[in-house]
Amino acid sequence: MHITGVVLSRVPPISDRIELRFDERVNVFAGPNASGKSTILRWIKDRQNNVVPDQEFDESSSEGYNGLFVSEDWVDDNYVEAASEDWPPFVEIGYLRSGVPDLTDADTSVDAPLSLEILDKPFSGLNLKNAIEVLRKEVMDRPPVIADNGVKDYPARGGYLRALELGYKCAKIVCNEVITGSSEHNYTPGPPIQGYLDSVLGGPDNIKTHRAMGVQTNDVKNFDHLNYWHRPSESAYYESERDSLPIYVGHLSSGTQGTLLWIWWLALKMVHHYDFQDGWEKKPAILLIDEIENHLHPTWQRRVIPALLEHFPGLQIFATTHSPFVVAGLKAGQVHLLSRDGDGVVTASTNEQDIIGWTMDEILRAMMGVSDPTDEETAQAARELRELRNGVPAPTQAEEEQRQERIRELRQKVDRDLLAGGPAAAQREIFEEHLAEILERHRQSQNLNQENG
Repeated sequence: MHITGVVLSRVPPISDRIELRFDERVNVFAGPNASGKSTILRWIKDRQNNVVPDQEFDESSSEGYNGLFVSEDWVDDNYVEAASEDWPPFVEIGYLRSGVPDLTDADTSVDAPLSLEILDKPFSGLNLKNAIEVLRKEVMDRPPVIADNGVKDYPARGGYLRALELGYKCAKIVCNEVITGSSEHNYTPGPPIQGYLDSVLGGPDNIKTHRAMGVQTNDVKNFDHLNYWHRPSESAYYESERDSLPIYVGHLSSGTQGTLLWIWWLALKMVHHYDFQDGWEKKPAILLIDEIENHLHPTWQRRVIPALLEHFPGLQIFATTHSPFVVAGLKAGQVHLLSRDGDGVVTASTNEQDIIGWTMDEILRAMMGVSDPTDEETAQAARELRELRNGVPAPTQAEEEQRQERIRELRQKVDRDLLAGGPAAAQREIFEEHLAEILERHRQSQNLNQENG
């Protein structure tokens, strides 16, 4: 059950018809601004319009046709109705990622007027924080499942805790230089609360607890910069934990905070959609995320997609990116390249080779359309040097000497790799020059032998 392709035409900025086949797991859209990357994500989100079985993909050649194609096992004879009723959860992470509010900015107590409709709202730190509390109340209110032997079981509670745990573990892989703990903690600020147990499910309701919002990090545990009411309440934790009190998610860096929050949002949307059933994390889901590398160091950018695939094996990812580090390591068919010509016409293609072992320079040139991956001044020098080097000699000796002098000046500014089109191209160019020299020396020796013979 997955989306197999899309055909778009006359959907700004896409004018001419484009057709893309999708990978079952990963689809990353790369290209310059205003080339249609976010447009395709929005079209996929508005999935109820023009859903078509995959078998009709090649028949959709009429001009102006727009369609979203789905796998054969997703539909029946009434495929539009079937597909609309049987969609897996769609999780959209927009490019505006609101962080977690301050500890006093939002009320997530049991009396807050919140409902499960919170999961239908756009992703933000506040909505995520409220959803954690809403789903907790939902699973706590559910009656137990009673086995034949009379044993009571609470499977919904296990599914809820599993969502928090899995989201935390997935984010930890991405942010492992910061997140060090093995599980999330509640964060209970304010004065000491002797006797309160640190349980994600339990605890008195009259205490303002920010459930699962505490994170174990490698930061020095010094809360002097926080006011009295924002510091963690030490008596809310066991004696053995007081030397490693958690930090509130809202106090972490943008990259750590944002990564943890949107992965949690994904996990909670999935577990709720599948009604907290066992194995929910392996079921199908569709993630739409704009600029997946947002706020992340290149090292973390490389980890995001592998971490998601490991923890959510049924996930189909649709992401836009401007980063070569996100693209690195992806397989054939997983990167969709969009380009826009001088007339504004958008074209699309998909990579036919695995992007494994490529340098960042090669990815920038081949996948991102960056012909000179350096600063603008050096790029201009490289363009001028190419023109002079590939041009014809000047008409006069004086002008030719000036031309050669300018070439030498520019050559000192421009690295050979840049001029040749990357390290691999530069190595080929050097090899070809050496080979030409060897052949020339061989030719000269042959001529000399003939003269002496």
